[in-house]
Amino acid sequence: MTALPPPGPQRTRLVALLTLLGVALVFFVWRGWGGSSTPPAGAPPVASNPQGAQARAGTPGKPAAAPAMPVPVNLDKLEPVPDEPGGGRNLFRFGVPPAPPPPPPTAPVVQAPVITGPPPPPPYPPPIELQLKGITKQGPETPSVAWLKDPKAPADSRMLSGSEGQIMDGKYKVLKVGTESVIVSYVDGSGQKVILISR
Repeated sequence: MTALPPPGPQRTRLVALLTLLGVALVFFVWRGWGGSSTPPAGAPPVASNPQGAQARAGTPGKPAAAPAMPVPVNLDKLEPVPDEPGGGRNLFRFGVPPAPPPPPPTAPVVQAPVITGPPPPPPYPPPIELQLKGITKQGPETPSVAWLKDPKAPADSRMLSGSEGQIMDGKYKVLKVGTESVIVSYVDGSGQKVILISR
Protein backbone atom coordinates (compact mmCIF):
# COMPACT_ATOMS: atom_id res chain seq x y z
CA MET A 1 0.00 0.00 0.00
CA THR A 2 1.59 3.31 -1.09
CA ALA A 3 0.96 6.67 0.71
CA LEU A 4 1.78 8.80 -2.35
CA PRO A 5 -1.02 10.13 -4.54
CA PRO A 6 -1.30 9.00 -8.16
CA PRO A 7 1.10 10.59 -10.66
CA GLY A 8 0.27 14.24 -11.38
CA PRO A 9 0.92 17.75 -10.16
CA GLN A 10 -0.09 16.93 -6.59
CA ARG A 11 2.41 14.09 -6.37
CA THR A 12 5.18 16.29 -7.84
CA ARG A 13 4.59 18.97 -5.18
CA LEU A 14 4.58 16.40 -2.39
CA VAL A 15 7.89 14.86 -3.56
CA ALA A 16 9.53 18.30 -3.77
CA LEU A 17 8.34 19.17 -0.26
CA LEU A 18 9.66 15.92 1.21
CA THR A 19 13.04 16.49 -0.54
CA LEU A 20 13.35 19.97 1.01
CA LEU A 21 12.47 18.64 4.45
CA GLY A 22 15.15 15.93 4.12
CA VAL A 23 17.85 18.44 3.11
CA ALA A 24 16.91 20.73 6.03
CA LEU A 25 17.09 17.81 8.49
CA VAL A 26 20.55 16.79 7.27
CA PHE A 27 21.80 20.38 7.55
CA PHE A 28 20.60 20.79 11.14
CA VAL A 29 22.05 17.41 12.20
CA TRP A 30 25.41 18.36 10.65
CA ARG A 31 25.38 21.76 12.43
CA GLY A 32 24.60 20.08 15.74
CA TRP A 33 27.42 17.51 15.56
CA GLY A 34 30.16 18.97 13.41
CA GLY A 35 29.91 22.75 14.22
CA SER A 36 29.51 22.46 18.01
CA SER A 37 32.11 24.45 20.00
CA THR A 38 31.72 22.30 23.15
CA PRO A 39 34.89 20.19 23.63
CA PRO A 40 34.50 16.53 24.30
CA ALA A 41 34.67 15.22 27.83
CA GLY A 42 38.21 14.95 29.27
CA ALA A 43 39.77 17.42 26.78
CA PRO A 44 41.87 20.27 28.26
CA PRO A 45 40.24 23.67 28.23
CA VAL A 46 41.24 25.91 25.37
CA ALA A 47 41.80 29.55 26.21
CA SER A 48 39.69 31.97 24.27
CA ASN A 49 42.56 34.50 24.18
CA PRO A 50 45.85 32.57 23.69
CA GLN A 51 47.98 35.72 23.66
CA GLY A 52 46.47 37.01 26.91
CA ALA A 53 46.94 33.62 28.56
CA GLN A 54 50.57 33.49 27.41
CA ALA A 55 51.18 37.02 28.69
CA ARG A 56 49.73 36.12 32.08
CA ALA A 57 51.68 32.87 32.32
CA GLY A 58 54.95 34.54 31.25
CA THR A 59 58.00 32.94 29.71
CA PRO A 60 59.35 29.90 31.59
CA GLY A 61 62.03 31.10 34.01
CA LYS A 62 60.75 34.72 33.98
CA PRO A 63 58.10 36.30 36.22
CA ALA A 64 54.76 37.10 34.68
CA ALA A 65 54.35 40.68 33.43
CA ALA A 66 52.00 42.97 35.28
CA PRO A 67 48.74 43.76 33.46
CA ALA A 68 48.79 47.04 31.51
CA MET A 69 47.06 49.96 33.24
CA PRO A 70 44.54 52.02 31.30
CA VAL A 71 45.75 55.33 29.93
CA PRO A 72 44.49 58.22 32.07
CA VAL A 73 42.15 60.70 30.37
CA ASN A 74 43.36 64.31 30.26
CA LEU A 75 40.21 66.30 31.01
CA ASP A 76 41.87 69.66 30.25
CA LYS A 77 42.37 68.74 26.58
CA LEU A 78 38.80 67.65 25.98
CA GLU A 79 36.52 69.91 23.98
CA PRO A 80 34.17 71.78 26.31
CA VAL A 81 30.51 70.90 25.99
CA PRO A 82 28.12 73.89 25.89
CA ASP A 83 25.66 74.17 28.70
CA GLU A 84 22.23 72.83 28.04
CA PRO A 85 19.87 75.65 27.15
CA GLY A 86 17.20 76.51 29.61
CA GLY A 87 13.80 74.98 29.36
CA GLY A 88 11.32 76.56 27.00
CA ARG A 89 7.65 76.97 27.59
CA ASN A 90 6.41 75.37 30.76
CA LEU A 91 3.47 73.18 29.85
CA PHE A 92 2.25 73.08 33.46
CA ARG A 93 2.00 76.83 33.96
CA PHE A 94 -0.48 79.19 32.40
CA GLY A 95 1.41 81.86 30.50
CA VAL A 96 0.51 85.48 30.08
CA PRO A 97 -1.23 86.06 26.73
CA PRO A 98 0.70 88.28 24.36
CA ALA A 99 -0.27 91.91 24.12
CA PRO A 100 -2.65 92.71 21.26
CA PRO A 101 -1.08 94.39 18.25
CA PRO A 102 -1.37 98.16 18.13
CA PRO A 103 -4.31 99.47 16.10
CA PRO A 104 -3.49 100.58 12.58
CA PRO A 105 -2.98 104.31 12.18
CA THR A 106 -6.07 106.12 11.06
CA ALA A 107 -5.83 108.03 7.84
CA PRO A 108 -6.41 111.75 8.17
CA VAL A 109 -9.83 112.89 7.09
CA VAL A 110 -9.55 115.08 4.03
CA GLN A 111 -12.56 117.22 3.40
CA ALA A 112 -13.47 117.65 -0.22
CA PRO A 113 -13.40 121.25 -1.36
CA VAL A 114 -16.79 122.83 -1.73
CA ILE A 115 -17.39 123.58 -5.39
CA THR A 116 -19.65 126.52 -5.86
CA GLY A 117 -21.29 126.69 -9.23
CA PRO A 118 -23.17 129.53 -10.83
CA PRO A 119 -26.18 130.78 -8.92
CA PRO A 120 -29.42 129.02 -9.75
CA PRO A 121 -31.55 130.71 -12.33
CA PRO A 122 -34.43 132.76 -11.05
CA PRO A 123 -37.70 130.90 -10.77
CA TYR A 124 -39.67 130.90 -13.97
CA PRO A 125 -42.67 133.19 -13.73
CA PRO A 126 -46.02 131.53 -13.50
CA PRO A 127 -48.07 131.42 -16.69
CA ILE A 128 -50.31 134.36 -17.41
CA GLU A 129 -53.93 133.36 -16.76
CA LEU A 130 -55.71 136.47 -18.05
CA GLN A 131 -58.87 136.03 -20.09
CA LEU A 132 -59.59 138.21 -23.13
CA LYS A 133 -63.16 139.50 -22.85
CA GLY A 134 -63.25 141.84 -25.81
CA ILE A 135 -61.50 144.24 -28.22
CA THR A 136 -62.78 147.76 -28.98
CA LYS A 137 -61.76 150.36 -31.55
CA GLN A 138 -62.94 154.00 -31.36
CA GLY A 139 -62.01 155.02 -34.87
CA PRO A 140 -59.75 154.27 -37.82
CA GLU A 141 -57.01 156.43 -36.40
CA THR A 142 -57.20 155.19 -32.81
CA PRO A 143 -55.49 151.96 -31.64
CA SER A 144 -57.50 148.94 -30.61
CA VAL A 145 -58.03 148.37 -26.87
CA ALA A 146 -58.03 144.88 -25.31
CA TRP A 147 -60.21 144.11 -22.31
CA LEU A 148 -58.87 141.35 -20.02
CA LYS A 149 -59.90 139.91 -16.67
CA ASP A 150 -57.96 137.99 -14.04
CA PRO A 151 -60.02 134.88 -13.10
CA LYS A 152 -58.44 134.80 -9.64
CA ALA A 153 -59.50 138.33 -8.86
CA PRO A 154 -62.78 139.03 -7.03
CA ALA A 155 -65.90 139.09 -9.13
CA ASP A 156 -66.56 142.78 -8.53
CA SER A 157 -63.03 143.85 -9.50
CA ARG A 158 -62.61 146.02 -12.56
CA MET A 159 -61.37 144.66 -15.87
CA LEU A 160 -57.90 145.41 -17.22
CA SER A 161 -57.62 147.33 -20.47
CA GLY A 162 -54.73 148.37 -22.67
CA SER A 163 -53.56 148.95 -26.21
CA GLU A 164 -50.23 147.94 -27.80
CA GLY A 165 -47.25 148.99 -25.66
CA GLN A 166 -49.27 149.81 -22.54
CA ILE A 167 -48.76 148.24 -19.07
CA MET A 168 -51.76 146.88 -17.19
CA ASP A 169 -51.99 146.50 -13.41
CA GLY A 170 -48.27 147.32 -13.11
CA LYS A 171 -47.11 143.86 -14.19
CA TYR A 172 -48.60 142.99 -17.60
CA LYS A 173 -47.62 144.49 -20.92
CA VAL A 174 -49.71 144.41 -24.11
CA LEU A 175 -47.43 143.48 -26.99
CA LYS A 176 -49.96 143.24 -29.84
CA VAL A 177 -53.71 143.52 -30.25
CA GLY A 178 -55.40 141.65 -33.13
CA THR A 179 -59.02 141.30 -34.20
CA GLU A 180 -59.79 138.29 -31.96
CA SER A 181 -56.56 137.78 -29.97
CA VAL A 182 -53.95 139.64 -27.96
CA ILE A 183 -50.31 138.93 -27.07
CA VAL A 184 -49.45 139.70 -23.43
CA SER A 185 -46.26 139.28 -21.35
CA TYR A 186 -44.86 140.37 -18.06
CA VAL A 187 -43.25 143.79 -17.86
CA ASP A 188 -39.73 142.30 -18.25
CA GLY A 189 -40.82 140.46 -21.43
CA SER A 190 -41.02 136.96 -19.89
CA GLY A 191 -44.08 134.72 -19.92
CA GLN A 192 -45.26 135.82 -23.37
CA LYS A 193 -48.68 134.36 -24.18
CA VAL A 194 -51.27 134.56 -26.96
CA ILE A 195 -54.78 134.93 -25.50
CA LEU A 196 -57.89 134.34 -27.59
CA ILE A 197 -61.27 135.93 -26.91
CA SER A 198 -63.19 133.78 -24.46
CA ARG A 199 -66.91 133.60 -25.05
